[in-house]
Amino acid sequence: MPDDPGLLASVGIRVSSFFAGVAGGFVGVCFDDKASLRIWIAYTIGGGLVANYLGSDASHLFPSLTELGLGFGLGVAAPVVVGAIKTMAAKWRPPQPGGGA
Repeated sequence: MPDDPGLLASVGIRVSSFFAGVAGGFVGVCFDDKASLRIWIAYTIGGGLVANYLGSDASHLFPSLTELGLGFGLGVAAPVVVGAIKTMAAKWRPPQPGGGA
């Protein structure tokens, strides 16, 4: 019988990437002068999630960086990445039937 992968692994969270992103998000929020508790939580959790789910894709773009270094960098940049995703999602419109734009 195979070993149980655990709760985090079963939802797709790689612990090392996630916590490197959390550390990066924590460092990123330290530079925000007006950060409230809600912003601190959003930066750190968002940094962990961005590093976890985008880290493997970004590793192809930056092969010389380690998993932890890349996760940390993505954690610092998480607010920018999430903002860009939100902007693109707000502008997205479903394709029109017949190819019309």
